Amino acid sequence: MNGIILAGGKSSRFGENKALAKIEDQPLIERTAFLLGQFFPKVYIIANTPDDYQYLGLEIRADIIKDRGPLGGIHAGLTASTDFSNFVTACDMPFLNQDLVRYLSVNSAGFDLVVPRFFGRLQPLCAVYSKACLPQIERQLAEGDLRLTGLIEAVHSKVIEEDEITAIDHTGRSFANINTREDYAAISR
Repeated sequence: MNGIILAGGKSSRFGENKALAKIEDQPLIERTAFLLGQFFPKVYIIANTPDDYQYLGLEIRADIIKDRGPLGGIHAGLTASTDFSNFVTACDMPFLNQDLVRYLSVNSAGFDLVVPRFFGRLQPLCAVYSKACLPQIERQLAEGDLRLTGLIEAVHSKVIEEDEITAIDHTGRSFANINTREDYAAISR
């Protein structure tokens, strides 16, 4: 299994590249790359500004189909990956729990997609995707259907429910993400 970090967003609500915003004196992207590097032999960054991340020494790929949001990034990551199964996460989740990453990875056998549900919401940017998802992703991209929930419903998915997650990450901090300056200020505190 490989790791894939999605860092291709425009950060329009944040005002600058949020992947480089620092938490505890470390850029978000660096925190995530370090964590995934502990588990996976290869970590990919999917970004449309590769120069921003060259210093990490990881393989960087751009979206194959531009401006398609996270679904386009997942498509690029799965296409690039040398492994069938891949842990996919966003670059703006600074408190990703290593035990949760391990749990999702271990429980992915036999499924196209394994996704947690927390506070009643699916968390598709902290999930395991297999290359078996690619035909459905390509269909959705061709049709302009960018909904990750549509993908989850269309492939052989396993949902990890909240009771399983809280046994690992009691507060669900893994799913805290940064979209705005206000989010950043709150998380930084």
